Amino acid sequence: MLPFASPDHDPEQAFFVDGMSEDLITDLSRVSGLNVIARNSVFTYKGLSPRAQEVAQQLAASYVLEGSVRKLPDRVHVNVEFIDASTGLNLWGERFDGGLEDLFRLQDRVARRIVAAFAIHLTKKERDGLARHPTTNLQALRRYFLGCAYYGQCVETGE
Repeated sequence: MLPFASPDHDPEQAFFVDGMSEDLITDLSRVSGLNVIARNSVFTYKGLSPRAQEVAQQLAASYVLEGSVRKLPDRVHVNVEFIDASTGLNLWGERFDGGLEDLFRLQDRVARRIVAAFAIHLTKKERDGLARHPTTNLQALRRYFLGCAYYGQCVETGE
């Protein structure tokens, strides 16, 4: 999974977009049927527009997941594409929209649809893991993402 892009190229939103990317990397890495490239490896592509075939070759990946996040004052729009690295063909794509107050539900929907696109059956533990969130306080989440941006990465909390 490549880091999500911000179509507006708004530096104020970069921490939010990076945080969402990191959360999805963490969520998807909990799924036993997926091999997800580590955050530090994929974030070297942040801000770049590499071809899926180049990324896949450099990271030894069969598929590339890329997308974008646009945060509006009270809404979030997420676009995700699942690409076959050998051909560069888009195998699946979807747009997700939700209210900022439902950010966690939106992230759950995105993660579950990505897993469904891979046709992977989740165990109960994996379903529960995708539904777990460290906080429901949006201000706390914003500060967490800002801290992640400052330190260069988010760390997974608790299990």
